[in-house]
Amino acid sequence: MDKSVAAAVGVLAGVWGLLGGAVSEAASARARPEPGMVVLDNRTALRCHFTWRSVQVRRRGGRLQFVAVRWRSRGKATLSVLEKPVSSPPPPERWAENDFDDGAWVRARPPLFTRGTRNLALICARGKFLVTDPAGVRGARLELDYRGGAVVYLNGREIARGHLPEGRIGFGTPAEDYPEEAYVAPDGYQLRWIGFGEPAKYADRFALRRRRLQVAIPAAALRKGVNVLAVEVHRAPVSEVFYTAPSRGSRDYYLWDMVALDRIRLTAAGGIAPNVRRPKGFQVWNQPTYVSVHNVDFGDPAEPLRPVRIAGARGGFFSGKVVVGSDGSIRGLRATVSDLKGPAGRSIPASAVRIRYGLLAGHAEAHSEDHRLRPPIPYGRVRRRFDALSEQPPEEVTAEAKAAGAVVPVWVTVHVPAGAAPGRYRGSLTIAAEAHPSISVPLEVSVAGWRLPEPKRFRSFLGLVQSPESLALHYQVPMWSEAHWRLIDRSFELMGQLGVKTVYIPLLARTYFGNEHSMVRWIRRADGSWGHDFSIVERYLDTAVRHLGRVPVVCLYCWDVNTGSNYMGVKKTAEKAGMPFTVVDPQTGRLTVAVGPRWGDERIRAFWKPVFAGLRRLLARRGLADSMMVGISGDRRPYPDAVEDIRAAAPEAAWVSSSHSAPDKIHGQPVGYRSFVWGVGMAPAPAEKRYYGWKTRPITVAF
Repeated sequence: MDKSVAAAVGVLAGVWGLLGGAVSEAASARARPEPGMVVLDNRTALRCHFTWRSVQVRRRGGRLQFVAVRWRSRGKATLSVLEKPVSSPPPPERWAENDFDDGAWVRARPPLFTRGTRNLALICARGKFLVTDPAGVRGARLELDYRGGAVVYLNGREIARGHLPEGRIGFGTPAEDYPEEAYVAPDGYQLRWIGFGEPAKYADRFALRRRRLQVAIPAAALRKGVNVLAVEVHRAPVSEVFYTAPSRGSRDYYLWDMVALDRIRLTAAGGIAPNVRRPKGFQVWNQPTYVSVHNVDFGDPAEPLRPVRIAGARGGFFSGKVVVGSDGSIRGLRATVSDLKGPAGRSIPASAVRIRYGLLAGHAEAHSEDHRLRPPIPYGRVRRRFDALSEQPPEEVTAEAKAAGAVVPVWVTVHVPAGAAPGRYRGSLTIAAEAHPSISVPLEVSVAGWRLPEPKRFRSFLGLVQSPESLALHYQVPMWSEAHWRLIDRSFELMGQLGVKTVYIPLLARTYFGNEHSMVRWIRRADGSWGHDFSIVERYLDTAVRHLGRVPVVCLYCWDVNTGSNYMGVKKTAEKAGMPFTVVDPQTGRLTVAVGPRWGDERIRAFWKPVFAGLRRLLARRGLADSMMVGISGDRRPYPDAVEDIRAAAPEAAWVSSSHSAPDKIHGQPVGYRSFVWGVGMAPAPAEKRYYGWKTRPITVAF
């Protein structure tokens, strides 16, 4: 595996509950401990590294083997022995020591696990807390629940281990095997952890999966200032019985983790400060751009404020971020940036840097009782994620609930000039708010000696959906007004910076995109026949092409699940219904939604043929004739008559599919662009094999 990719994998593990970064001055002085208080627990964001490695199986004869797993029907699998496992890099040898710089590690809150994979081999997690008086700390005690085997270090010194062999161990040392009873019920069938009442019925067997350490923390191991509790969790081998025992359904009901950090709880009394809740006062902390921010996040009081470090190439747009938080309201938030001074007197002006502020999602995340898909969320329904950005700072941010705080992510996006000299550029980001002193964050941009090609020429394929309706609703402007068109232009401009290669044209009204009306407008002629107004589509395509170029996919959204569908071609889920389309009165401009023929109706092909003919001409004039596709098929797919009717109207148009599977054809008609969930494993080492994904036909992407 390429080292840069593997390092990213080591940090970007698929772990639930990612949280944010770090800073508070003199928090230890403010915190007055109480007897038996909680110092660290599942509310604490830990610095984590995840090592991935090929599945390791314990054969019935006792041999340990690395294998590749190919799943077949009803939970059965074929195991192929690997001569050499595929692995991402382990952490540095000194990772558990107090002075190790873990600033590049992701922050995640326990439980740490990955449901559905056996490739996670090692979890290394670091939790920090402040000690004001080591001699005054009393009754420090750690409780740890985990899967696999665990080693616990305090300030680099091992203080306990469980379910691992004695003596020196390496990062690849397997944990103690689980007994067969942890996998199967008394009748020999695999245990189902989702539903069916089996977790309660066989509680004694499920209890075998959870392992626990209880450790008295030696006072001599504590030090004044920052202390680091480090936990190293090793994977246990998978018993061959997991792949051979009979099951009662899909394998998804049986998957459980051979390595996980389920619960951590450190308690103590005396001169020690907790790290389980938002500290008092105003904070700014670091957070990677790829980690979501939530309203319950807070900075680690035991971590310093580090520089915002951005790496980029000439001609591109590159981002970093910090998060601002407070236990009280934040008013008058403003972020400003200086010029960035670089090599040989060169600079990147502040005008090339954009500042944006996070906006909260409109709903809370999954319920804490939704245990089937994920573990309980410590903050329950209060937890909300920031999922959008605004160039205007909020006037005031207040805590929505006691568990949440006033939180705002601040994004810094640098447009590196095409002529910038390679090297490191330094400046500062200043965070200011009413009634709080300004905080200066160092800003560093490392510019590579390579010029990024124009995004339209990117090999990578990014498919996003531009939503006119979302813009109109959010900014409260009339649909297709000039103000709306300016927003659409800006939206495509931002998509163009990413190299987006898809455009969607809804030809139906009231689809799952949320559009009330179709982009093409039907006009009733005097003789009762239909004419068509393509003016919105023309302007929309011109706007898209101006920023995206000649995209390879223009999806004409002409089939929807509500017009008749089945699940994966098997289970009937929606009866056939007529086509919802928009009719415009040319005299008044009034819009109404009418219902056209159903699929299989002898009139349906005459309904669609003039629409596709008009769109075909529009696309051809813009050099997009070969980009025309139809859709959108998903897990719920069209019946054969719908595919035949569309083929008759547009025989050259391949389908767009967005599903949990990746079909090559839909009832004989080719799929031209498919995006799918699951099925993407670890990439091979580039020296051994390359996928060259941009050459794949049909175009295939994962989400």
